[in-house]
Amino acid sequence: MSIHLVIIDALNLIRRVHAVQPDPSDIERTIQTTSRTLRRIVDEAQPTHIIAVFDHHEQDRGWRGDILPEYKQNRKPMPEPLYNGLDKIQDAWWQLGIDSLLSEGDEADDLVATLAVKVASHGEKVTIISTDKAIANCSPRLCKSEITSNIAGWMRPSLSKNLG
Repeated sequence: MSIHLVIIDALNLIRRVHAVQPDPSDIERTIQTTSRTLRRIVDEAQPTHIIAVFDHHEQDRGWRGDILPEYKQNRKPMPEPLYNGLDKIQDAWWQLGIDSLLSEGDEADDLVATLAVKVASHGEKVTIISTDKAIANCSPRLCKSEITSNIAGWMRPSLSKNLG
């Protein structure tokens, strides 16, 4: 059986959706919007496996901040209502059949790249859902299979590109 793994850069999606909500404290609307987006992804991509990868929830910059003091130094902190609503969002996604991967102190892009390269190196298909340009470093040249990054294509008309 061939595998098609869809990897969601969770906080990338959540923060982008939340940023355009009229009421920043309305986490239910963020849940509804992200859930609708995820259902569309599942319907269109037809993955055999799907996982939402989260950055560590803490407001610090993790181990990279220790090594590179300027890393994410200018990033705005997560709005408090969103931070407090992350568990509800994860629960809603769980109800859709989407499990979460969190690793204390690790960045989602590191986890996404690790999963994508490991799965693709076995000749399986991987689709990454993210607007993070750093994902482009996870290239098919690093493995011998297809890694596709969808740049928010499920939040507006499809826009996919093969990285390479």
